[in-house]
Amino acid sequence: MKPISKFLFVAIILVASMYGCEKDESEPEPDPQPVAPIVTTAEISQLTAVSATGGGNVTSDGGSAVTARGICWNTSQNPTIAGAKTTDGAGTGTFASSLTGLTAKTTYYVRAYATNAAGTSYGQQLSFTTPEAEDPDPLMDVILFKSYYDIDGKEVDFNNIYAMTPDGSRTALLHDGSAFNQQYANASRAALNPAGTKLVLQGGDKFIWEYDLGTKQHTTVIPETEDINVDDPVYSPDGTKILYANWASGDILETILANGAGRTVLTNDTWALGRQNYTPDGTKIVASNWWPYEYLCTFNADGTGGVKILSGAGESFDCPYPVSNIRVIYVHYQGVEKDGTCSIRACNIDGSNPITLEALGDCSVDYLTCNKAGTQVGYFKSVSGTTSYIVRELVATSLGATISTHTGGVRYRFGQIKKDLFDTAPQQ
Repeated sequence: MKPISKFLFVAIILVASMYGCEKDESEPEPDPQPVAPIVTTAEISQLTAVSATGGGNVTSDGGSAVTARGICWNTSQNPTIAGAKTTDGAGTGTFASSLTGLTAKTTYYVRAYATNAAGTSYGQQLSFTTPEAEDPDPLMDVILFKSYYDIDGKEVDFNNIYAMTPDGSRTALLHDGSAFNQQYANASRAALNPAGTKLVLQGGDKFIWEYDLGTKQHTTVIPETEDINVDDPVYSPDGTKILYANWASGDILETILANGAGRTVLTNDTWALGRQNYTPDGTKIVASNWWPYEYLCTFNADGTGGVKILSGAGESFDCPYPVSNIRVIYVHYQGVEKDGTCSIRACNIDGSNPITLEALGDCSVDYLTCNKAGTQVGYFKSVSGTTSYIVRELVATSLGATISTHTGGVRYRFGQIKKDLFDTAPQQ
């Protein structure tokens, strides 16, 4: 080979070799390997005894689609998705979560999580403690009474209104007459409002006021006047009205709004009524002939539709009290003017199907009421000058076992009070 040709051949080989070693810029870069997402845990809110609201924020998907996200929780630290968790969508961004099935008064640890192809990552750990569960029924049955003599051997003030549990295990002072001026000192009768937060009080027989058990403040409903002689004020089931008898106008029934407005006459003096009470639904009023106790009657809540439901020659009737919207308990005497043998009876709201719950013999009975559930009844019994207040079980066709017996009080009435107001009142 000639030298020039040889040199040319080597040059061509070198050039080809150089170009063959260059990188092909058209080839794509290999995909980076995905990593776990980045997620933060949101603060807990709307905390109750059994639930809470949380959430989080997925700020990076780590190079792979986030397929699941939510929060996980446990009573031990560093919870994982192997335990309790929520699933709240997919992708990046913020999300909200609802924690349910929690236990009251328990500390929980919570973390947000996010899952992609590379795995699951967690946000920072937070903790919270659930509060004590709210009482689903904050009301409790009590029996109101006015002190008159020593109660069950305990010295009490004549001017006070007390409440006791039906079993007699606890007694609380609700209205301390000695703590107020003369106008409010002597409350002769009391009833609780449906919310269990206020008393309607009868001052002597000339005025009515409300007493707030929380604020300890009085509000005059009916000021002392000469045209009224009130007895047995009670609240309507919705708490907006107060029903009472006005003996100054011939034993009629009247209502007044709890704020003192809208005094309304419901019945005329031909009925001569007392011992009035609403049915639980507030649609009817049950009352008795005040003297000589010749009949029981019902009215619509507006005073219309009056009808005698029970009467009888040589008999007398007193203290009707609605156990329900369709059933009434009452006191019956086999004699006129509450004379003769006595029994506690029940009948339908129209007077049909009267039955004797218990024959009590030669005695007198007053202040017959029952609890809201209609399972307990209380009555004041007097025999030959000896008096006692008795709480019994109330079953369909009879009075059941005695729950408690008490001496010394008067004007007893079942009602319901907020438990915290009873618990914080001075215990006797």
